[in-house]
Amino acid sequence: MAKKYISIYGKPDLIHLQTYEMGSAALLIKKKLNIPYIITEHSSNLYSESTRLDKNLLLNIYSQSCQNIAVSPYFANFLSNKFATPFKYIPNSVNLEKFTLKRENRSNIKNLLHVAHCVPIKQQDLLLRGFQKALLTNSNLQLTVVGDGPEVGKLKELSKKLAIQKKVCFKGKQTNEDVSKEMQKADIFILTSKRETFGVVLIEAMAVGLPCISTKSGGPEDILVNEDLGILCDQNSKAVCNAIIKAVKIEYNSESIRYHVSKTYSAEVVGTKIRSVYSKVITPQKNV
Repeated sequence: MAKKYISIYGKPDLIHLQTYEMGSAALLIKKKLNIPYIITEHSSNLYSESTRLDKNLLLNIYSQSCQNIAVSPYFANFLSNKFATPFKYIPNSVNLEKFTLKRENRSNIKNLLHVAHCVPIKQQDLLLRGFQKALLTNSNLQLTVVGDGPEVGKLKELSKKLAIQKKVCFKGKQTNEDVSKEMQKADIFILTSKRETFGVVLIEAMAVGLPCISTKSGGPEDILVNEDLGILCDQNSKAVCNAIIKAVKIEYNSESIRYHVSKTYSAEVVGTKIRSVYSKVITPQKNV
C-alpha cells in the first residue's frame, strides 16, 4: 500500500499514526522505505495489558517513533512511565462549525445528556444510580442516554429497577449530526467513565455551551479546569448525585464556555501545535 501511494503521490516526508494499531506497518515502512513516523496515542486499552500487540513490540514502536504524542497530560505521564519513553501532550480538537452555540432554554425541566458507547468502562450504571438519587431532591430532571453497546439491555433493566424509566430516555446509536442536535436540547452534559484518555465528547458539548459533569477519570481533569466549565466528581453514586444537584443550581455562561473551547481546542490552535511537531521532524530529515 505504501509503494502504491508513492507511485501516485510521491514519497511522503512523514507518516502520522493515530494510535499504535498500525505500528507494525510503520516500523516496516521506516525500515524498507526510510520514511519516519510519529504517533498520537488515544487508546484507553493502554491503561491495561489488553492490547492486541505485546509490550515488547509496543516498546519498539514507540522507541522508533520520532515523536510520541498523548491527548491529555495525565495520559502522557502514564505512557511516559509505562514505556520509559517521552510523550508530548497535544489535545484533540473540536469542530466548531458542527457544534454551534445552543439557544437559551427557559424550561423548568433540566435535561441531562450522556453520550458514550454502552460498555463497562463508561459506567452508565453509576450514572443511573446517581441520577436516581438526584431525583429525590429535584424531580425536574430528565436524562437522555445516547449510545449503543452490550450493556444497553442491563441499563434499561436497571432504570426499571430504580423506578426511573419515565425519566430516562435511551436513544441508541446516533449520527454525529443527531448528537449535535441532542446537545442543542440539553442543559448539562454528564460523563461517568472509569478511565478516559481525553474525552472528546466533553469538548463537543462545551463547544455547544453546555456545562459538563465528569467523574475524575484521567483526561477530564485537564478539560474541566475550573467550575465555570463544570464539575468533577468522585466515582460513586453519591458524588454523581451531588454534582448533578449542584450543577442544576448554577447559572453557567454558555458563551464563556464555548470561548474557552475555541481558544483551547479549535482546529487552528491544535493544528498549530501539530505542525510544529511536523516541522521539527521533517526539517532535519531534509537536511541529511
